Amino acid sequence: MIHDPVETRHPAPRPERPRPWRVLAFLVPVMVVAAVVAGVLGAGYGSGTATGHARAKITARARDGARSPYPTPTAFPPEPFMSSMPRPLLTDLRSLPPRTVVGSPYAGRGTEQVLSPNLPFSFRVPGRSWAVDVTPPGQDIAYSEAYSRPTGGETPVTSPLRVVFAWRACGRCGSKDAAPFDRRFERHFAIASVHLSAAGAGTWYAEQASPTHYNVFVRRLYRAPDGRAYLVDYLVRSTARNRATAQQLANEIRTQTS
Repeated sequence: MIHDPVETRHPAPRPERPRPWRVLAFLVPVMVVAAVVAGVLGAGYGSGTATGHARAKITARARDGARSPYPTPTAFPPEPFMSSMPRPLLTDLRSLPPRTVVGSPYAGRGTEQVLSPNLPFSFRVPGRSWAVDVTPPGQDIAYSEAYSRPTGGETPVTSPLRVVFAWRACGRCGSKDAAPFDRRFERHFAIASVHLSAAGAGTWYAEQASPTHYNVFVRRLYRAPDGRAYLVDYLVRSTARNRATAQQLANEIRTQTS
């Protein structure tokens, strides 16, 4: 006996419940992208608008002949000398025939020491108690000084023997450069202007004397062994009783700037 196949019926699937987290997962990236795009467009619009307003103001003021309210770039000032020019390598004391500007050559008797206060040369001074002072360079000129302190309490003003310097390295220094160089040297150290007389090739000098003090002003233009040309002004100041020592010191510096 053959039976008809029995039809098996499965229960109908339940309808799927809505799941909110799937909707949120889709909407969040869309919202983030929309915010980024809006921000970029807004920033670009604001920047462009600000730039447009600034350009319009500048154009209007320029058209009216007025000065722009916005600062314009200016040329940078020259760098200080020691940062724009290399430090001379040769600063040791050299053995040279003595040269004189006025008075007798440097004697070199007794106690002495060698100084080089930020200079392209070295020189000898009598005694051991000396102080040096180097001021910041003024654009293309370097300044320095040295003064004797026999009791240890002297200042540049009260020292019985003091020498001040201004110098620069130059490619083609000439007579036209000397006068403005002298004026800057005099202003820096508050030195009275003097007329210099020639004392040989590349050397000029002047003396000033009073009952209490003596000054000798020397200008040197020379080419050093390192190959560079230097323009140097120096003034030796002393008490009247140390006049001969001041002259010897001036001659010692003259010898070392050969």
